[in-house]
Amino acid sequence: MAGVDILIVVEDPGAANFIVELPVALERAGISCRVLAYGHARKFLRDREVVFSEPSKGDGPGKIIDSFLPRLLLVGTSQNSDSPALMLGEEARRRGISTAGFVDMAVDASLRFRGRTGNPLKYAPEHLIVPDKVTQEVFQNLGFPAERIVVCGHPAYDRVRKRARELAKQDIAALRSRLLGLNPAPRPVWLFAAEHMDGCEYRRMHRGPGYTLNGRGSSDRRTDIVLEEVLDVAAFMSPRPFVILRLHPKNTREEFSAYLSEVDFLSIGGDPMDLVWVSDLVIGLSSMLLMEAVHMGRPTLSVVPREEERFWAPSVVQGLTPCVSTRAALREIITGPGLSADYGIPGDTVMDAVQSLSEAIAALLLCLRVSSVPSI
Repeated sequence: MAGVDILIVVEDPGAANFIVELPVALERAGISCRVLAYGHARKFLRDREVVFSEPSKGDGPGKIIDSFLPRLLLVGTSQNSDSPALMLGEEARRRGISTAGFVDMAVDASLRFRGRTGNPLKYAPEHLIVPDKVTQEVFQNLGFPAERIVVCGHPAYDRVRKRARELAKQDIAALRSRLLGLNPAPRPVWLFAAEHMDGCEYRRMHRGPGYTLNGRGSSDRRTDIVLEEVLDVAAFMSPRPFVILRLHPKNTREEFSAYLSEVDFLSIGGDPMDLVWVSDLVIGLSSMLLMEAVHMGRPTLSVVPREEERFWAPSVVQGLTPCVSTRAALREIITGPGLSADYGIPGDTVMDAVQSLSEAIAALLLCLRVSSVPSI
């Protein structure tokens, strides 16, 4: 049975966001590719009409490898200690199949490949593909060989910059009316990017020692605490901002039922980029949406419940998004003369990341010690 050149495995929406255009780009380059999706990545890919396969219930790593017989296993990462991608990587290595991993951001690098061990590189693949030099340096500091890390940019950044150029040709008032049902002007439009709160990250996504933001005291969930602080500032502004609540792919509407009467528009599923464009300010905690908003040229603000969490947001780490962690600082910056989008895009940002990513994968295939389908 003939196999495929590349099997891409994703579980997390962040990883899925990295490979949206990749299968088509690889096929155009003559590289056969299949996508295998688990968990929340499935809905994310469906919303973007990306073709993928789902494992059957009970399928173990061996059976999955047998089904695709890839020359190269390319896995996306998450913080899930029990991610099936880790076991698939182990099975691929056992059979002599080359492995590579792609990482969408530097945050939580030490959790990506550790599984339930204390070794952050226990399940690391042979090669890594990363979006920027910051992520490259983090993995090098963990001990991953520098010569096996390739910086390719992030395809999502290309995507949102392209969309911004398209939207810039349209009238923003008409866009707001189409997307929101009305044009809220002169009210400023704020988009708040919620974050997931449960699963493998339950503990750190809830109130902990050192919190300098407390919210209303009705919830211990990290994203709720920050949302409450933002809504409380908005309530006393004149005119009151028009607040869009954008849910993370792992969120449910029910999780935010207590706040729905205080927000003006709820966004669930689909691509949020048009909503980002019509917003005067994009607010989040550590969401990747902040970085995407930066690349669209929109003003951004990170609000975290304690200072140390500023390092969880890629756009904050790179000096592109201001960050506050106290109520006083939040009120001062948000009611001040206005947040700008003049922080710019890093000069070393890789443009045309899909092409760069395709070329990196093609180079890996050329370097494989055994080019034929591995025997079983």
